[in-house]
Amino acid sequence: MPGAAAIEAVFVAFGKAGQHLAGGIATPCTVLVAAPDQFAEFGQTKLFCRSNHLEIRVSEIPALAGDDVVTVESISHRITAEPRLEDPDRMVWTCDAAVIS
Repeated sequence: MPGAAAIEAVFVAFGKAGQHLAGGIATPCTVLVAAPDQFAEFGQTKLFCRSNHLEIRVSEIPALAGDDVVTVESISHRITAEPRLEDPDRMVWTCDAAVIS
């Protein structure tokens, strides 16, 4: 797949060592962490809210689900919605997450 090398390069350059916890089993993985600003508009009011997104390679964690926990740099994140495969080659999970500790 042509995108595999690019995805690998991004995770090597920007990824952080993490740990995925599901069913009492901890699995090491590389995680991209982002906290993009989100805006919502209600009439003429614009609301700002923080969000947390995690990206994890499917090759490291083939089965990812809502409510799983991912720890990166001693910060635990709970996946708050069903993970999505948004990239064209379906090689990276994109997850909405909330910091829990």
